[in-house]
Amino acid sequence: MSNPINPSHYNRFSIEPIAVIENWGLSFCFGNAVKYIARAPHKGTQLQDLRKARWYLNRELERMQAGKTTGYPEGDLTIWVGDVMNSWDLSEGLGEVLRILKCSASIDRANDFRRMLELLDSEISKVDATEAPPKGEGVSELVSEVGAWHRSLFGEFAPEDHRRAIVMKASEEMGEFMGDPCQEEAADVILCLMALASREGWDLEAAVRAKLAVLIERGQGQKDRDRERGIPVVGDHG
Repeated sequence: MSNPINPSHYNRFSIEPIAVIENWGLSFCFGNAVKYIARAPHKGTQLQDLRKARWYLNRELERMQAGKTTGYPEGDLTIWVGDVMNSWDLSEGLGEVLRILKCSASIDRANDFRRMLELLDSEISKVDATEAPPKGEGVSELVSEVGAWHRSLFGEFAPEDHRRAIVMKASEEMGEFMGDPCQEEAADVILCLMALASREGWDLEAAVRAKLAVLIERGQGQKDRDRERGIPVVGDHG
């Protein structure tokens, strides 16, 4: 089980982020920026972590411009940026951010702040161009894909009664666990879930067939119970 206080994406380093933050005498915002830069290449959320680092750097710049910073405690500055880069396996761009940050931590220099933001923007653009979006992101694109898939199956102008049957069945299924019919939204949700399942490589056809078999068995069992109770069953004759 991962240690929530000192997780693996921090304690894997020969130089831990907290040691750098303390050694350089960094403020809260600077410290958080360093933390996210350190873990970005290792936690599997690189794009998100770099964006968080940028937010904290920008926050510190805004505070400085508003006169809310009162200077920072002087650190020992005995931890070298090159050693940190090697320990954290950082790109040259992120290393340059740390170099500027270390030099600027005790001096209010807006131009250096802006340079750090530019460097981070460049790193974010590189990662954004190559990294697949984390699950949960790209929802609008998914909905568009699902809509196109739905139209390819049922046609752009499916018969009203056929479309209504699909929506009503979806509403019924969603209502079972939501407690409230949600009509068209239910169909969108179910289609999105189906698309996500397909992306994961699940055999949806087999799953649907299995579910249908259960429903048929359940329905047949209900008919048998009704017959035992003398309740008329639709489809029985005589």
